[in-house]
Amino acid sequence: MKFILGCIFLGIGCLHAQGTLQFNRILLVSSLDTVPSNKVWKVSSVLSSSQLHTNAPSTAISTAISINGSTVFVSGRSYTEQSADGNQSFGTYTQMPIWLPAQTTLAAGANALSISVIEFNVLP
Repeated sequence: MKFILGCIFLGIGCLHAQGTLQFNRILLVSSLDTVPSNKVWKVSSVLSSSQLHTNAPSTAISTAISINGSTVFVSGRSYTEQSADGNQSFGTYTQMPIWLPAQTTLAAGANALSISVIEFNVLP
């Protein structure tokens, strides 16, 4: 038992973190941008450029961002007036925050005005 505990403590002592995070700045990203070297980005929210509801009888609205060229849906709603309850439906979307490592690309997508980002320096 003592041997096992000794091995566990020795293993924990040998572990090294990838670095310490230090706050650098706040960004609003709208066009394609890349996380710089020795930085990480924390995507905290997305500012939508669309209204939640229109006067149209059937509406589908979703807000998306692009990460490394792939579309990521972060919010949305569909509404169809076909029943007494309005037939409202909601989907599953990516939850915030999203952490992005260095060299990751980010851009605002459909119905996204800009993306609120907190940038951190990665210290050794």
